[in-house]
Amino acid sequence: MHRFADFALRFRTLAFLFTALLLAGGVFDILSLPVEAVPDISPKQVLVTIVAPGLAPEEVERLVTFPIETQMTGLPGMSDLRSISRFGVRWCTSSSRTAPWSTSVCSRPAR
Repeated sequence: MHRFADFALRFRTLAFLFTALLLAGGVFDILSLPVEAVPDISPKQVLVTIVAPGLAPEEVERLVTFPIETQMTGLPGMSDLRSISRFGVRWCTSSSRTAPWSTSVCSRPAR
């Protein structure tokens, strides 16, 4: 350590240039970092809403909810599946932190 201090004192200009170069590189790296003010840590979610007018909740459960839940359980990376069936309406939410779902796949209307 003593030798390093002697070298820095003997070659002050070289030590100053090295320090300035190191500082400039650090400033450049900090300014080029991609930083978000509020990072998105929410899980990826898919919400399926089905309107089936005239069907009782039991029929919605049997004819709509069960087949869709069966298909959604096969999605890769899914961690949670919740569904609600009411009179003529059914909601199903699936969430995952690592799901490879894209918006173009999930926002397509049902056939």
